[in-house]
Order: sequence, then C-alpha cells, then structure tokens
Amino acid sequence: NEVLHAAQVNALKDFNFEGSVMQTLINTLAYNTYYYAFYGNMIANESFLDSAQRIDSLISLTKPLGYFIPLKTSAKAVVNVSGLIADIPQFASFRGLNSDGIVYNFYTIKSYDGTSGQALDVEIYEGNLVKNLEVTNLFDNIKQRFFINDINLDASTIKVRVARNGQNVTTSATEWSLVDTFGSIPVINQDVFYLERANNGVYVTFGKINSLGNSVDGNADKIFIDYLSS
Repeated sequence: NEVLHAAQVNALKDFNFEGSVMQTLINTLAYNTYYYAFYGNMIANESFLDSAQRIDSLISLTKPLGYFIPLKTSAKAVVNVSGLIADIPQFASFRGLNSDGIVYNFYTIKSYDGTSGQALDVEIYEGNLVKNLEVTNLFDNIKQRFFINDINLDASTIKVRVARNGQNVTTSATEWSLVDTFGSIPVINQDVFYLERANNGVYVTFGKINSLGNSVDGNADKIFIDYLSS
C-alpha cells in the first residue's frame, strides 16, 4: 500500500502550475465545452424565424410556408402625366435628375391607357431594365424551372412570357401570371409561375405533373423574361 501510495503521489506531483500537462488538458476541455455551447446556441437561434439571422436559414424556414424573401426592392414614384394622345406601354422609360445632376432611369411595369386624353397617375420603378432575355437554353425541363443569377433583381417586376411551339414570338408570346405569397390559389391548367429564393438569385418555376399550373416544354417553347435590376 505504501508503494502504491508513493506511486500515486509521484504521478500527480507538479501539476499545480500554469504550464503543466494537466492544466493544458483542463484548458482544452474547457475551450471545447465553451465552443460547443456557443455552437449549440447559434444552431438553436437559426432554427426559428424569430431569432434567425442568416439569410440561408430564413430561406429554409420560410420555404415550407410558401413565403418568398425578396432580394432588392426598387425605389418607386407616382408621377402625374397629362397631355397624352397615346398609350404608355409596359416598360416605358422615364428619366429623373436630382439636385446633384445624377440621372436615374425609371420604368413602368404595366401599360397605361392614354387615349382618353385625361391625366394619369403613373407608377414608375427605378433600376436597370433587363428585357427580352431568352432563358430556354437555361431551362431545366425535369424540374420545370430556370435560375436568374442576379442578386439585385427586384422580384416584383418580373414578367414571364412564353411562346408555345410553332407560335410567332413577337405576336403570340403570352404573359404568365406570378402566384405571390398570399395570393389566391390557382386552379389546374392556368398559365402561372412561382418564385423561389436562392442566395444569389431567384428560381422561376412552372407547374409539374400533379401540381398547380401548366408545364412548359423547354425543347419546343420559347421562354422570355423582363425585369428590373435595382
């Protein structure tokens, strides 16, 4: 017993100083415990909408709810236009000049009837216009979607047009409707599309088998988009 006690004392001696192996081991375990406690706290925060901070977490949490998280929102204004003798077309261009001499481009995202000659309140959006962008070659026919790689895209201005097989693109392309977050649920066989947020852009999705909305044939149909990059 005395020999065993002496061996135990010798094994544990010289441990009560800063550079000892035991102190290093204790510090390592304490750091590891603190690290995982911090990591667990961050993971718990990112698991709930009320406390999530990362955009990845918000996208993941809101996807099952059908909510679309926007990327950018264009500045907009309502201007009163008078003296019209013709319609104002969709994506008509307006230019604004501020007091510093900086020019800003504004566009309408819908057409206005100006044939009555009465003054109109016209809503215009600031940004850079991306028009007649053909995305047929980028279309995933199986998942029925394509990706717009633009972090500055204003999703509220997206317009999607589809020309069915053999139709003239200029005269026969029809505009499909966006199904927004809390809008009415469409019935089957409607020309609608959906938006899904990603880190660096937006997925535009059409209907699939046994789902709402019509599908698009990426091999035969022509798909075009117009939008504003804010």
